[in-house]
Amino acid sequence: MKVILLANHFRAGGISTYLLTLARGLKASGHHPVIVTSGGPLQEDARGFGILHFTLKGLGLRSQLDPRLFLAAVELARFVRAEKIELMHAQTRMAATIAAMAGVMTGVPYITTCHGFFRPHLGRRLIGLWGRKTIAVSGPVEKHLLGDFGLPQSRVVCVPNGIDAGIFLPAAPAERLRLRDRYGFQNETVIGLIARLSDVKGHIYLIEAFSLIQDQFPSLRCVFFGEGPMEAFLRAAVEKKGLANKVFFYPVVNRTAELLGLFDVFVLPSLSEGLGLSLMEAQSAGLPVVASAVGGVLDIVENEVTGYLVPPADSGALAGAITKVLSDPEAALETGRRARNFILSRYSVRQMVEGTLNAYQAVI
Repeated sequence: MKVILLANHFRAGGISTYLLTLARGLKASGHHPVIVTSGGPLQEDARGFGILHFTLKGLGLRSQLDPRLFLAAVELARFVRAEKIELMHAQTRMAATIAAMAGVMTGVPYITTCHGFFRPHLGRRLIGLWGRKTIAVSGPVEKHLLGDFGLPQSRVVCVPNGIDAGIFLPAAPAERLRLRDRYGFQNETVIGLIARLSDVKGHIYLIEAFSLIQDQFPSLRCVFFGEGPMEAFLRAAVEKKGLANKVFFYPVVNRTAELLGLFDVFVLPSLSEGLGLSLMEAQSAGLPVVASAVGGVLDIVENEVTGYLVPPADSGALAGAITKVLSDPEAALETGRRARNFILSRYSVRQMVEGTLNAYQAVI
């Protein structure tokens, strides 16, 4: 089967990781995926895996009312015809908009993946752009599509993201030492997360929680890997609390698996999560995790079994959970071991590819 996977860009992030993982899995299963984005550094990774990337600049546009979208759809339709593409699989609303127009021009169907939660405003209700089928990445996202947008059950299928446990695996001691030397944390305890610096990820609550427990754990450090619109606000909050020598900001790298060995505890204080891909990667790496009890996180974290859950937007509860983890590291590491086994058994790449192919076949 020849299928294109469309998204806005190909920079480091959850959707780009999904694209690359799915494309590799499809290729290994004998299919012919092509990734179509406006471009980004992960193109080199795709090329290294023998996966074709087609650059469509129109996917980088910001408004669905931009007339240049039509020109992008014409370009995509030309590519679809030339490559004899059988199906388009869009990951974002902009990608779905272009795929829908290209579908009218070519007769080739498209489906979408819903990676999170959206406000059910009138535009989304009237012009859903969900495609012939919509893949939900978790049970809560599936309920969101059915309840808030009124999609019929026949058009929605739940296929959770898969984690390549051969890439996201516990770091060897030598690798941990190398990472700690690189970032200057030889004898410190490191907590934090890898995520875009946006308000929905809840970084501010981790900063506040850190300020509550820093005196109890003098060697504790907090790191944020990511970029985004909240960076200036978060840096100002760190300065105001006098934490500039204990809370650190770094740009994210393309291969996030290389960073996980730096952490002692991975914390995801999100206000909303479709599933929590970065959290799953940390669990696959055997790390203790603390996360907000929201959305798809409830599918992957059982409190004090495969991680620790706290209410969202509750800095005090977050501080308490982190304190519990740091105070009993052996119990925390046991949750990490159980979490890795859970991810291996329930969220493999094979399961994701099989579920996605079933959705493709239903449409084809």
